[in-house]
Amino acid sequence: MGNKALDQEPTGIHTSKDLNAVMSSKSVVAPENGASNRDVELSYCGDPVSAIGSANDYQWRVAARFPADMVAPYVGMELTSVEVWINDPGIDYKLQVYDMGNIHTPGPGDLMVEQTFSDNGAGQFVMVTLDDPIFIEGGDIWVGYWVSATGGLYTPGCDEGPVHPDGDWMAAGPGWSHLADNPDLQFNWYIKAFLTGDASVQWLSTDISDGTLGEDEYEDITMTLDATDLESNIYQGQLVIRSNDLENDRATKTVLMNVVVGIGENGLTETVSVYPNPASDYLRISTNGEISNVRIVNTIGQVVLEQTVGLSDITISTENLPKGVYFVNIDTKNGTTTQKVIVE
Repeated sequence: MGNKALDQEPTGIHTSKDLNAVMSSKSVVAPENGASNRDVELSYCGDPVSAIGSANDYQWRVAARFPADMVAPYVGMELTSVEVWINDPGIDYKLQVYDMGNIHTPGPGDLMVEQTFSDNGAGQFVMVTLDDPIFIEGGDIWVGYWVSATGGLYTPGCDEGPVHPDGDWMAAGPGWSHLADNPDLQFNWYIKAFLTGDASVQWLSTDISDGTLGEDEYEDITMTLDATDLESNIYQGQLVIRSNDLENDRATKTVLMNVVVGIGENGLTETVSVYPNPASDYLRISTNGEISNVRIVNTIGQVVLEQTVGLSDITISTENLPKGVYFVNIDTKNGTTTQKVIVE
């Protein structure tokens, strides 16, 4: 494994207002990685050939962001372990995993896992196995660690670059920025996240992944449900919509799909979907077959709405329904399915 010989040790003041420590990098020589094979590896880093330190004692958070489009194929798997490179021994360490942040503030969202770990001495790969694995739901996930170290030591390990925009996040206070804001430190942190298990069948997709709307504008999103590889059952998915709305930057809509026993006239396994759930203004019911009748029943058995349909897609207003739990009975040529919905 090669190492990086710097003509001179670069130093400089980090440009972030949250990090005023003088940082420098150091060439390192890493031993061979002894990690066993995992099902999936998420990382941006190459071999560890550098490390970062400060002239003063420091406490930093370092992390890599793995965005939704990167983890989408692995929904249903679990984050079970994380590997980091520790160059010089630190004082204390905490593995940290965060969920999706918001658009307005750089950095991750809520802390989901924090777990202490120890180094194995100088110049070591450290594999941290999560006590409680994290289920991959499909949103952004941030993986990293908190480290405290003595001034003059180069503890958190890096590769030699080139830097990836999501491979060098760090914080020395409440705010997050990039290691590469310093032009001399164009490295990625050595952080590898390992997923195990089986990915779920991807049955829900949309025709729009991003776009721009002006004030009071709207756009319909078409959802496609594919039950080709699914067994007869009720499946639940979520459509997460992120925006730059200051008051509500994330909207989550739940989609319920019931795979019905039987083959429709189009030769496909029949599916029935009900969304959004919870519902506030409307409830949309669709199928790849034909809906013959819909009944909405409250928790004491009263039919509060019944409608003959003869269509594959209908929208029902829920504005006049009292808040609470309801059961939606949907009749098709292949049978009847019942799904519980909440009106709020």
